[in-house]
Amino acid sequence: MDSTVNSEPLLNTQNANFPQLRRQRTSLRRRNADDMGQLEKFKQLKNSSQEVLIFEAILMIAFGIALMIKKDELKDCNLNPRQFVYNYTVYYLTISVAFRMFTHIAFHKNQSRFLIAYLLLTLIQLITVTCFVWYGLIFMFDSNCWDNSSNVFFLDAMIIIALGLKTWLGITILTAILILCLPVICLGICAARGQQQQQQIIKTDIIKNLFITKFDHTAFKNKECAICLEDFEDDCDVTPLPCDIRHYFHPHCITDWIKQNNTCPLCKKVISKEDMKNLEDGFSDKLEFERHRDD
Repeated sequence: MDSTVNSEPLLNTQNANFPQLRRQRTSLRRRNADDMGQLEKFKQLKNSSQEVLIFEAILMIAFGIALMIKKDELKDCNLNPRQFVYNYTVYYLTISVAFRMFTHIAFHKNQSRFLIAYLLLTLIQLITVTCFVWYGLIFMFDSNCWDNSSNVFFLDAMIIIALGLKTWLGITILTAILILCLPVICLGICAARGQQQQQQIIKTDIIKNLFITKFDHTAFKNKECAICLEDFEDDCDVTPLPCDIRHYFHPHCITDWIKQNNTCPLCKKVISKEDMKNLEDGFSDKLEFERHRDD
Protein backbone atom coordinates (compact mmCIF):
# COMPACT_ATOMS: atom_id res chain seq x y z
CA MET A 1 0.00 0.00 0.00
CA ASP A 2 2.77 2.40 0.92
CA SER A 3 4.64 1.67 -2.28
CA THR A 4 1.51 2.42 -4.34
CA VAL A 5 0.94 5.71 -2.57
CA ASN A 6 4.58 6.71 -2.92
CA SER A 7 4.68 5.83 -6.61
CA GLU A 8 1.78 8.15 -7.53
CA PRO A 9 3.71 11.43 -7.04
CA LEU A 10 6.57 9.94 -9.07
CA LEU A 11 4.24 9.08 -11.95
CA ASN A 12 2.71 12.54 -11.84
CA THR A 13 6.15 14.09 -11.94
CA GLN A 14 7.14 11.97 -14.93
CA ASN A 15 3.94 12.89 -16.76
CA ALA A 16 4.50 16.57 -16.01
CA ASN A 17 8.05 16.40 -17.37
CA PHE A 18 7.11 14.43 -20.48
CA PRO A 19 6.35 17.46 -22.73
CA GLN A 20 9.61 19.05 -21.67
CA LEU A 21 11.50 15.86 -22.49
CA ARG A 22 9.89 15.74 -25.93
CA ARG A 23 10.95 19.33 -26.64
CA GLN A 24 14.47 18.52 -25.50
CA ARG A 25 14.61 15.51 -27.82
CA THR A 26 13.41 17.63 -30.76
CA SER A 27 16.01 20.29 -30.02
CA LEU A 28 18.67 17.60 -29.67
CA ARG A 29 17.77 16.11 -33.05
CA ARG A 30 18.07 19.52 -34.73
CA ARG A 31 21.41 20.13 -33.02
CA ASN A 32 22.66 16.72 -34.10
CA ALA A 33 21.63 17.44 -37.71
CA ASP A 34 23.57 20.73 -37.65
CA ASP A 35 26.57 18.98 -36.12
CA MET A 36 26.45 16.29 -38.80
CA GLY A 37 26.46 18.95 -41.52
CA GLN A 38 29.47 20.70 -39.97
CA LEU A 39 31.24 17.36 -39.53
CA GLU A 40 30.71 16.50 -43.21
CA LYS A 41 32.22 19.85 -44.27
CA PHE A 42 35.12 19.28 -41.88
CA LYS A 43 35.76 15.85 -43.44
CA GLN A 44 35.73 17.36 -46.94
CA LEU A 45 38.26 20.00 -45.86
CA LYS A 46 40.50 17.34 -44.31
CA ASN A 47 40.31 15.18 -47.43
CA SER A 48 41.24 18.15 -49.60
CA SER A 49 44.19 18.95 -47.32
CA GLN A 50 45.31 15.31 -47.41
CA GLU A 51 45.29 15.30 -51.22
CA VAL A 52 47.47 18.43 -51.27
CA LEU A 53 49.75 16.82 -48.66
CA ILE A 54 50.23 13.70 -50.80
CA PHE A 55 50.95 15.76 -53.92
CA GLU A 56 53.47 17.98 -52.10
CA ALA A 57 55.15 14.93 -50.53
CA ILE A 58 55.54 13.26 -53.97
CA LEU A 59 56.91 16.49 -55.43
CA MET A 60 59.33 16.89 -52.52
CA ILE A 61 60.61 13.32 -52.92
CA ALA A 62 61.06 13.75 -56.68
CA PHE A 63 62.94 17.03 -56.32
CA GLY A 64 65.00 15.60 -53.45
CA ILE A 65 66.10 12.62 -55.50
CA ALA A 66 67.07 14.92 -58.37
CA LEU A 67 69.09 17.12 -56.03
CA MET A 68 70.97 14.12 -54.64
CA ILE A 69 71.72 12.56 -58.03
CA LYS A 70 72.49 15.62 -60.14
CA LYS A 71 75.12 18.06 -58.87
CA ASP A 72 75.70 20.13 -62.01
CA GLU A 73 74.62 23.75 -62.15
CA LEU A 74 74.08 26.17 -65.01
CA LYS A 75 76.55 28.86 -64.00
CA ASP A 76 75.70 31.17 -66.88
CA CYS A 77 71.96 31.05 -66.14
CA ASN A 78 70.80 33.88 -63.90
CA LEU A 79 67.94 31.72 -62.70
CA ASN A 80 70.41 29.22 -61.14
CA PRO A 81 67.87 26.38 -61.50
CA ARG A 82 69.49 23.96 -59.07
CA GLN A 83 69.55 26.51 -56.25
CA PHE A 84 66.01 27.54 -57.19
CA VAL A 85 64.75 23.94 -56.90
CA TYR A 86 66.74 23.43 -53.70
CA ASN A 87 65.22 26.52 -52.06
CA TYR A 88 61.71 25.52 -53.17
CA THR A 89 62.13 21.98 -51.84
CA VAL A 90 63.69 22.92 -48.50
CA TYR A 91 61.99 26.20 -47.63
CA TYR A 92 58.57 25.55 -49.14
CA LEU A 93 57.71 21.89 -49.70
CA THR A 94 59.43 20.49 -46.59
CA ILE A 95 57.91 23.10 -44.27
CA SER A 96 54.48 22.80 -45.91
CA VAL A 97 54.42 18.99 -45.66
CA ALA A 98 55.63 19.06 -42.04
CA PHE A 99 53.06 21.68 -41.06
CA ARG A 100 50.23 19.80 -42.78
CA MET A 101 51.21 16.55 -41.06
CA PHE A 102 51.35 18.34 -37.69
CA THR A 103 47.93 19.90 -38.34
CA HIS A 104 46.34 16.54 -39.22
CA ILE A 105 47.87 14.84 -36.17
CA ALA A 106 47.37 17.57 -33.55
CA PHE A 107 43.99 18.99 -34.64
CA HIS A 108 42.29 16.00 -36.29
CA LYS A 109 39.32 16.34 -33.89
CA ASN A 110 39.36 20.09 -33.24
CA GLN A 111 37.53 21.72 -36.15
CA SER A 112 38.16 25.36 -35.23
CA ARG A 113 41.91 24.95 -34.66
CA PHE A 114 42.28 22.85 -37.81
CA LEU A 115 40.52 25.54 -39.84
CA ILE A 116 42.73 28.29 -38.38
CA ALA A 117 45.89 26.28 -39.12
CA TYR A 118 44.63 25.49 -42.63
CA LEU A 119 43.90 29.15 -43.44
CA LEU A 120 47.24 30.27 -41.95
CA LEU A 121 49.15 27.74 -44.04
CA THR A 122 47.22 28.73 -47.18
CA LEU A 123 48.09 32.41 -46.64
CA ILE A 124 51.79 31.62 -46.06
CA GLN A 125 51.84 29.40 -49.15
CA LEU A 126 50.33 32.11 -51.35
CA ILE A 127 52.97 34.59 -50.21
CA THR A 128 55.81 32.07 -50.71
CA VAL A 129 54.56 30.89 -54.11
CA THR A 130 54.29 34.52 -55.22
CA CYS A 131 57.94 35.10 -54.33
CA PHE A 132 59.10 31.98 -56.20
CA VAL A 133 57.00 32.71 -59.27
CA TRP A 134 58.10 36.34 -59.37
CA TYR A 135 61.77 35.37 -59.08
CA GLY A 136 61.39 32.62 -61.67
CA LEU A 137 59.56 34.80 -64.20
CA ILE A 138 62.28 37.46 -64.02
CA PHE A 139 65.02 35.08 -65.16
CA MET A 140 63.18 32.31 -67.04
CA PHE A 141 63.67 34.07 -70.41
CA ASP A 142 67.45 34.24 -70.03
CA SER A 143 68.96 32.85 -73.23
CA ASN A 144 71.68 31.02 -71.31
CA CYS A 145 68.99 29.09 -69.44
CA TRP A 146 67.12 28.09 -72.58
CA ASP A 147 70.34 26.97 -74.27
CA ASN A 148 70.50 24.28 -71.58
CA SER A 149 66.77 23.64 -71.33
CA SER A 150 67.35 19.88 -71.16
CA ASN A 151 68.87 20.31 -67.70
CA VAL A 152 66.71 18.54 -65.11
CA PHE A 153 66.76 21.48 -62.70
CA PHE A 154 65.65 23.88 -65.41
CA LEU A 155 62.71 21.60 -66.12
CA ASP A 156 61.93 21.36 -62.39
CA ALA A 157 62.07 25.15 -62.14
CA MET A 158 59.59 25.43 -65.01
CA ILE A 159 57.27 22.98 -63.18
CA ILE A 160 57.48 25.12 -60.01
CA ILE A 161 56.69 28.29 -61.95
CA ALA A 162 53.82 26.57 -63.80
CA LEU A 163 52.28 25.36 -60.51
CA GLY A 164 52.54 28.84 -59.06
CA LEU A 165 50.99 30.41 -62.15
CA LYS A 166 48.18 27.85 -61.98
CA THR A 167 47.47 28.87 -58.38
CA TRP A 168 47.43 32.55 -59.20
CA LEU A 169 45.43 31.97 -62.37
CA GLY A 170 42.67 30.41 -60.26
CA ILE A 171 42.84 33.31 -57.80
CA THR A 172 42.74 35.83 -60.68
CA ILE A 173 39.70 34.15 -62.27
CA LEU A 174 37.86 34.03 -58.93
CA THR A 175 38.74 37.68 -58.27
CA ALA A 176 37.55 38.71 -61.73
CA ILE A 177 34.29 36.81 -61.29
CA LEU A 178 33.80 38.42 -57.88
CA ILE A 179 34.44 41.91 -59.29
CA LEU A 180 32.09 41.35 -62.24
CA CYS A 181 29.39 39.89 -60.00
CA LEU A 182 29.90 42.41 -57.20
CA PRO A 183 27.06 44.75 -58.35
CA VAL A 184 24.67 41.80 -58.60
CA ILE A 185 25.79 40.52 -55.19
CA CYS A 186 25.32 43.98 -53.63
CA LEU A 187 21.87 44.32 -55.20
CA GLY A 188 20.94 40.85 -53.97
CA ILE A 189 22.13 41.64 -50.43
CA CYS A 190 20.23 44.96 -50.41
CA ALA A 191 17.08 43.26 -51.74
CA ALA A 192 17.38 40.47 -49.18
CA ARG A 193 17.85 42.98 -46.35
CA GLY A 194 14.89 45.03 -47.56
CA GLN A 195 12.73 41.92 -47.78
CA GLN A 196 13.87 40.84 -44.33
CA GLN A 197 13.00 44.23 -42.87
CA GLN A 198 9.61 44.12 -44.60
CA GLN A 199 8.95 40.65 -43.22
CA GLN A 200 9.92 41.86 -39.75
CA ILE A 201 7.43 44.73 -40.00
CA ILE A 202 4.71 42.31 -41.12
CA LYS A 203 5.45 39.93 -38.25
CA THR A 204 5.40 42.79 -35.74
CA ASP A 205 2.00 43.95 -37.04
CA ILE A 206 0.63 40.40 -36.82
CA ILE A 207 1.83 40.03 -33.23
CA LYS A 208 0.23 43.34 -32.27
CA ASN A 209 -3.10 42.18 -33.70
CA LEU A 210 -3.16 38.71 -32.19
CA PHE A 211 -6.64 37.77 -30.99
CA ILE A 212 -6.72 36.31 -27.47
CA THR A 213 -9.63 34.46 -25.91
CA LYS A 214 -10.22 32.09 -23.01
CA PHE A 215 -9.84 28.36 -23.41
CA ASP A 216 -13.27 26.74 -23.60
CA HIS A 217 -13.12 22.97 -23.38
CA THR A 218 -16.65 22.69 -24.82
CA ALA A 219 -15.54 24.31 -28.09
CA PHE A 220 -11.82 23.66 -28.19
CA LYS A 221 -11.36 19.91 -28.53
CA ASN A 222 -7.58 19.81 -28.60
CA LYS A 223 -6.27 19.81 -25.06
CA GLU A 224 -2.61 20.32 -25.96
CA CYS A 225 -0.70 23.21 -27.50
CA ALA A 226 0.93 21.96 -30.70
CA ILE A 227 4.00 24.15 -30.17
CA CYS A 228 5.02 23.57 -26.56
CA LEU A 229 3.07 20.27 -26.20
CA GLU A 230 1.73 21.36 -22.82
CA ASP A 231 -1.91 20.96 -21.82
CA PHE A 232 -4.25 23.94 -21.78
CA GLU A 233 -5.60 24.83 -18.37
CA ASP A 234 -9.22 25.86 -17.85
CA ASP A 235 -9.80 29.54 -18.61
CA CYS A 236 -6.23 30.06 -19.74
CA ASP A 237 -5.51 32.46 -22.61
CA VAL A 238 -5.35 30.97 -26.09
CA THR A 239 -4.80 32.51 -29.51
CA PRO A 240 -6.76 31.01 -32.44
CA LEU A 241 -5.58 31.70 -35.96
CA PRO A 242 -7.71 32.99 -38.85
CA CYS A 243 -6.96 29.96 -41.03
CA ASP A 244 -9.04 27.78 -38.66
CA ILE A 245 -10.17 28.60 -35.12
CA ARG A 246 -9.37 24.99 -34.23
CA HIS A 247 -5.73 25.99 -34.68
CA TYR A 248 -5.09 27.67 -31.35
CA PHE A 249 -2.00 27.99 -29.17
CA HIS A 250 -0.66 29.67 -26.08
CA PRO A 251 -0.20 33.40 -26.84
CA HIS A 252 3.49 33.36 -25.92
CA CYS A 253 4.05 30.22 -28.01
CA ILE A 254 2.49 31.58 -31.17
CA THR A 255 4.24 34.92 -30.62
CA ASP A 256 7.64 33.24 -30.57
CA TRP A 257 6.61 31.18 -33.59
CA ILE A 258 5.54 34.19 -35.67
CA LYS A 259 8.82 35.95 -34.92
CA GLN A 260 10.47 33.17 -36.92
CA ASN A 261 7.79 32.32 -39.45
CA ASN A 262 4.44 33.97 -40.16
CA THR A 263 2.63 30.74 -41.08
CA CYS A 264 0.30 28.50 -39.15
CA PRO A 265 2.27 25.75 -37.35
CA LEU A 266 -0.39 23.19 -38.34
CA CYS A 267 -1.61 23.95 -41.88
CA LYS A 268 1.30 26.21 -42.96
CA LYS A 269 -1.08 28.85 -44.29
CA VAL A 270 0.36 32.38 -44.32
CA ILE A 271 -0.96 34.63 -41.56
CA SER A 272 -1.69 38.25 -42.44
CA LYS A 273 -2.48 41.31 -40.34
CA GLU A 274 -5.81 41.79 -42.15
CA ASP A 275 -6.89 38.21 -41.41
CA MET A 276 -6.02 38.67 -37.73
CA LYS A 277 -8.11 41.87 -37.60
CA ASN A 278 -11.08 40.12 -39.22
CA LEU A 279 -10.85 37.09 -36.96
CA GLU A 280 -12.77 38.72 -34.12
CA ASP A 281 -15.74 39.41 -36.42
CA GLY A 282 -18.03 36.43 -36.23
CA PHE A 283 -15.75 34.57 -33.83
CA SER A 284 -18.56 33.91 -31.35
CA ASP A 285 -20.66 32.27 -34.10
CA LYS A 286 -17.72 30.10 -35.15
CA LEU A 287 -17.13 29.14 -31.54
CA GLU A 288 -20.77 28.20 -31.09
CA PHE A 289 -20.59 26.08 -34.22
CA GLU A 290 -17.59 24.20 -32.80
CA ARG A 291 -19.53 23.51 -29.60
CA HIS A 292 -22.24 21.69 -31.56
CA ARG A 293 -20.05 20.22 -34.29
CA ASP A 294 -20.32 16.66 -32.93
CA ASP A 295 -24.02 16.89 -32.01
